[in-house]
Amino acid sequence: MKKIWLLITCICAIFSTSSIYSYKNYYDEFLLQQKAYLAAAGLTDAPPTGYIPFTIINNSGFSDSEVFVLVLANNFNNIITFERNSDGQMIGTSSTPPPKTYVSDPGSGVNPLSFFLTKGTHTFYLRTTVNLTASRIYFSVGQPVDWFISASGPVQVPAKDFEDPTQDNFYTLFDKQEFTMVANDRFIINPTLVDYYGLPLSFSISFLDHTENPPVQTTSFGGLPPTLTSFQVFTNYINALTTLPTTPLGGTEPKWSALHLTYAPPSGGAGKNLRVLSPNQGIQTNSPAFPINPLFPIDYFLTNTFTQCDWLDETWKNAGNNAIYQTNSLFIDLSTSGPTFGVAKGDVDNSGVFKFVAISGEGTGSTLDLPLPTSSKAFFTSTLTDYTPAPTITGNSKVADAIWQALSAGVITGIIPLLGTSENAPLSQSFFRQNPLFVDNANLSCVGPWYDFYSGTFISLGSGNYTKFFTTPYGDFLGISGEVTVTNISTAKTNVTITLANMTGIPVPDPFNDTNDYTVTFNALPSDVVVTFGTNPNFSSNPTVSSSGQTFNTVPGADMYLGVTYTNGNFQGRVWGTHLIPSGPAPKPILPGGLTLSLSGGPGGTLTITIGAAP
Repeated sequence: MKKIWLLITCICAIFSTSSIYSYKNYYDEFLLQQKAYLAAAGLTDAPPTGYIPFTIINNSGFSDSEVFVLVLANNFNNIITFERNSDGQMIGTSSTPPPKTYVSDPGSGVNPLSFFLTKGTHTFYLRTTVNLTASRIYFSVGQPVDWFISASGPVQVPAKDFEDPTQDNFYTLFDKQEFTMVANDRFIINPTLVDYYGLPLSFSISFLDHTENPPVQTTSFGGLPPTLTSFQVFTNYINALTTLPTTPLGGTEPKWSALHLTYAPPSGGAGKNLRVLSPNQGIQTNSPAFPINPLFPIDYFLTNTFTQCDWLDETWKNAGNNAIYQTNSLFIDLSTSGPTFGVAKGDVDNSGVFKFVAISGEGTGSTLDLPLPTSSKAFFTSTLTDYTPAPTITGNSKVADAIWQALSAGVITGIIPLLGTSENAPLSQSFFRQNPLFVDNANLSCVGPWYDFYSGTFISLGSGNYTKFFTTPYGDFLGISGEVTVTNISTAKTNVTITLANMTGIPVPDPFNDTNDYTVTFNALPSDVVVTFGTNPNFSSNPTVSSSGQTFNTVPGADMYLGVTYTNGNFQGRVWGTHLIPSGPAPKPILPGGLTLSLSGGPGGTLTITIGAAP
């Protein structure tokens, strides 16, 4: 017994006199032992010096050859190409995109996940000594994205590819993971649903946190919980819609339901889950395929016919001049994104102008006047320049930015209208971060919902380590973005793991599965193009289309192949082919000179084609 107590005493003495460095050394030794074990088993290698490893875990249920990866860097100006080093590791290099091709062509950017397989894991490495700003890792399932690379300039990623059925990748299941590498300085990564939800992506990142003294090895997480299947994500959104008002005139339920995009096979059958748009994007759609544009109403917070009460009438301005902010002031803290310190005070006058003035701080006297809004777009996009009618700003513009950020974030989260603010207790960033967001506001007489229902629904899906992700442009300000910043990247020992979760029950869209026959009419062709059209996948083997225009009858919807040869310009010398999706109508892929498709009569109707001139 004495020996046992002596042993315990010695152990206690050792730990009581040990510094945090002793714990760290023990932890590092443990990690080294584990790495040595894994290396001996042939499962992993130490990352090369000056690189961050990215490991992709495919739990989708699709094979590694059915999952595709594309890394675009520096705002689409560069692609990341990969080559194995002498140790067999897949090293990424920032390169100029090969001109006059598509990212899906061999060597042009897209690779199947199986391409990265090394000793049992799918890992690639990116150098920490180069700038990779505004970069994205795109994932697609079932088929690659096939964005066009022009004769010069960036990869042409259509801004509305994910929301417009006339764009060729609308029918591709894809999503993205955003990151930025500032050479020799920092690495930033965030999980984003700010535009849409498409695939169930999440990440974990292990790094030495240099913001702590001494630095501490830590792990951060972002994105939807990897235990959630994509089918569950869609089901949760659909079920949440059933809680929304359906009166008057349908209520707000169909407004939020319209953001759930589905794919219906052109030959018939139930619609399949495709993606869910954010209202930030839904309020900007302009597709000829939609009966109404934008998909999401610009009068959502304004006077409308689909809610029991009007948010604008109760909060901002009404005929009796007794709306909440006509009888109460709103005080806003300016210290977060505006000048140092300071508070602004706002009141709505009898004409409906919300007049703000900085009453303290270095921006004192600066003003922001917001006329009675005629569109809700700016609230969802967070951009003051989207506000209509145009606001009036005097003095320090940072005052206006800070006021707008807090006011519009308050609207989107349901915090506004807020009573009881004062110069000593203004609406501040800390208030947002300490109170429930995306909830009904008790100061209003009816349920809208008067907040961003998309964000509220997706944020509610978070659990465990995975509770934060961008669903709105206000994510950083609200503290819900899930963004992780790693400093001192040269010594941060950073490892990134991205997981594609289970996608059982989410079929790959096949818009070419079309048993309808169509009438296809070509308008007169430009003088510098030669066009072939028919049912042969070998584009050049199909009949040549008359330069004056031509009509083809009884063309199978599944087999429409169009080839274009440009006789001058940057893209002459090869046949550019596309497989048409008449039900979109959309080309896959697009052509360098473009083409316009118009479908009348629905599936089995008449497809009219206008070919663009040689670019």
